[in-house]
Amino acid sequence: MNGGALLDTGHGWLEVCIHKTSESSRFRIFPCKASGQLVPLPKSTQLSVETVRLDGRTQQFRFEPDGSCWEATGELPEPHEFLAVITLGHADHAHTYRLQFSKDVSGSGDAPAVTEVREDDGVEYQDAHERAHAEDIARRFANRTVTTPQIVLFGITGGLMPCPAAFTVLLVCLQVKRVTLGFTLVAAFSLGLALTMVAVGVIAAWSLQKAHRKFSGLGEWMRRAPYISCAVLVLLALLMAWQGWQGLLHGSHHAHG
Repeated sequence: MNGGALLDTGHGWLEVCIHKTSESSRFRIFPCKASGQLVPLPKSTQLSVETVRLDGRTQQFRFEPDGSCWEATGELPEPHEFLAVITLGHADHAHTYRLQFSKDVSGSGDAPAVTEVREDDGVEYQDAHERAHAEDIARRFANRTVTTPQIVLFGITGGLMPCPAAFTVLLVCLQVKRVTLGFTLVAAFSLGLALTMVAVGVIAAWSLQKAHRKFSGLGEWMRRAPYISCAVLVLLALLMAWQGWQGLLHGSHHAHG
């Protein structure tokens, strides 16, 4: 086993190796813990590696499960000096990681030295998972400019999608044969929601720009916002459950009285 490196994916660790025999060399990827203990990789996981060599040549490698690891279906040609772009797909999205395989100049053997390559965007991330999502978003929207009319159109199209409550109002109006009233109410509801979404988006973007200029630590608080909102929702749910329980007890006392 030559040229191995541990890769933190945010969902676990992957040990990426080059398995070399007298006949050929192949990529092998072992799912494991940071301590090196092997763990099973879900069968729904999709793995692929693309090598990029100095002369620009690329090669794609697919993987199949082979016992405790995933092994490439194709052979890896010499020399083992390239950039390996590893794509790990799971659920409905994928993450990309980069490993640089280079010649070992230490003289310890013919195994290549392996280092992880990260795009330095000047942002500190909480973990590898957050970084992977940020890099995936950056790749999806690279070299794309979002204009103000596109933002407005997005808000309008989102607001024009009536919610179940609007459909309920429409059905009630159809039931009482007030078709014109029903369509008028749904149109007013949708237009109002569209205008609200556009206004909220504009105000939020403008206020964030102003806030970032005055408060340097706003980004850190924004990353913590989902945890804060989760805690608030849990507290509200507990409060509503307690009130419901008190209502049931009060009702049972009245029934027995």
